[in-house]
Amino acid sequence: MIDWAKLRREWKTAALAVAGLLIEIYEVVRYQLDLPSLFPPHIRPFVNPAILVGMLLLRKWRDSERVQ
Repeated sequence: MIDWAKLRREWKTAALAVAGLLIEIYEVVRYQLDLPSLFPPHIRPFVNPAILVGMLLLRKWRDSERVQ
């Protein structure tokens, strides 16, 4: 089951995860349909790690708020 209370508390992390998933889906489909990339070639290798690091930072920030 989905824990809706937890999802409400972690909405920023969930939104970042959904955005990352949508970007990944677009990048896979763009090769099939010959669509332009969302990011310039020199930034593209850093997009996926940046999304994951962002998710970790949001979680860490959220956990630090609970402790105080």
